[in-house]
Amino acid sequence: MLRRNNGAPGVEAQLGAGMTSCHCDQPGTAREFRLCAGWLAVVGVDHVEVRMAVLVEALPVEVLRPGAGWPELHAGLGELLEAREQQLGEG
Repeated sequence: MLRRNNGAPGVEAQLGAGMTSCHCDQPGTAREFRLCAGWLAVVGVDHVEVRMAVLVEALPVEVLRPGAGWPELHAGLGELLEAREQQLGEG
């Protein structure tokens, strides 16, 4: 799923690519679906639909940058997947 939704400088996620939801949200709860803030801050600018949402003011431009006091974010999907493999003892 993350690979389909991923964009990178010069290799944008195209129209129709999915958007990544928050890992804290759960179906059937008050927080059923929100976009992942970290994904927006790292990948959002390279995702055509996210940029369109910012242009029509459906999303504020601030979502494209990490917020104050955030932990350090992975630079991109490759770095995230590598860290996850190491965390799971697969790398």
